[in-house]
Amino acid sequence: MAEGARLESVYTATYREFESLTHRHILEKRRLRASFFVPALYVHRNYRFMSPESKAEKLAENLLLELGSSAESYQFLIPDWEPQDCSMAIRWLKSQIWEGFKVSFEVDSAAKKVYLKSWEEGFD
Repeated sequence: MAEGARLESVYTATYREFESLTHRHILEKRRLRASFFVPALYVHRNYRFMSPESKAEKLAENLLLELGSSAESYQFLIPDWEPQDCSMAIRWLKSQIWEGFKVSFEVDSAAKKVYLKSWEEGFD
């Protein structure tokens, strides 16, 4: 029995037939969840100790820095909203953080779109 477990842990990445279905299911969920949105509040190492107002300002600053001088030419897509302009997206982003939600964004430079999302602690 111990030898079988050793085979599964050593050969999982190369030979998928040794991988248990349960293990594969968990890995797929992690890959999907991590592939689309990158947490946007990763840049400040003292993030946990910042006030919500500081967190909101820092995230807005990071987003605007990433977009550069062409921020106004982007379309901001917020779940369940019509596409918004930059100023409304920044207001939404800040309000979500002030209310205690986590927020992240993904910038699609080719399509000139910014995808925003928010979620509650424990639902990520």
